[in-house]
Amino acid sequence: MPRELDYSALRRLLRAVRRAVPAGVRRRVRSLLFQWLDLTWPLDTGLLVRVDHYGDWVGYNEVFVRGEYDEALSLALEPTDGRRVHIVDLGAHVGFFTLRAVDACRRGGLADARLAVTAVEARAVVFRKLRRV
Repeated sequence: MPRELDYSALRRLLRAVRRAVPAGVRRRVRSLLFQWLDLTWPLDTGLLVRVDHYGDWVGYNEVFVRGEYDEALSLALEPTDGRRVHIVDLGAHVGFFTLRAVDACRRGGLADARLAVTAVEARAVVFRKLRRV
């Protein structure tokens, strides 16, 4: 039976190295790692989620892992009697809430033609990125 490894010394070493590296260098290395990893995840409904940087990773976990909006979405998407569903994503950032909502609609059998999305984002660079999607 393999014995359990004690990683406490390695953790202390990594923390010491982290403290020695300037914050700007750590941010750049983290950014390069996210680019290199090219993190994407296909949802069952055919939508593709992309995580481009650490901020996206935090948002991804909030929306898709912890399901923080799932209860509200299920209430909002109760049977619509054939009416159109309009989703408004305020502070759209990278569109994770919109992706989660569209995914929920598709899983619930709502046709894309009955779905409208308004994604609002104040930052121009993020808006341009969302517009390409």
